[in-house]
Amino acid sequence: MSGRTLNNSSVYSPSRAVRHTRAGLTVRVDDRAGYSVVRLSGELDLLTRPLLGEACAPLLARGIARIVIDVAELAFCDCSGLNALIDQQRAVRRHGGALLLTGVHGTLARLLSITGTADTFPEGP
Repeated sequence: MSGRTLNNSSVYSPSRAVRHTRAGLTVRVDDRAGYSVVRLSGELDLLTRPLLGEACAPLLARGIARIVIDVAELAFCDCSGLNALIDQQRAVRRHGGALLLTGVHGTLARLLSITGTADTFPEGP
């Protein structure tokens, strides 16, 4: 698995990945050929939602407009977390890309279902 450095260089290092952690949420970004995987572990809520933007913004700035968000290890997601995902989906679309979800389950699956936003997020690999 290859990781990326936090700066805006295009140098990739297989030994490093970007990891952000705040009050119950860990976000790990791994670059792949043509896209990046953003793995969420913990709780995505009002307190932690800025981490998602902090992880995705540098990808878009570098021209990576295909992002897969892996939520398999997400233990909890509230409406603020769902709004953070929707905000990132819009940002990616403005850059002509696609944001995909993988590993959807639990509270996020329920939120997507009851809000009618499940079709907004295609499932990724």
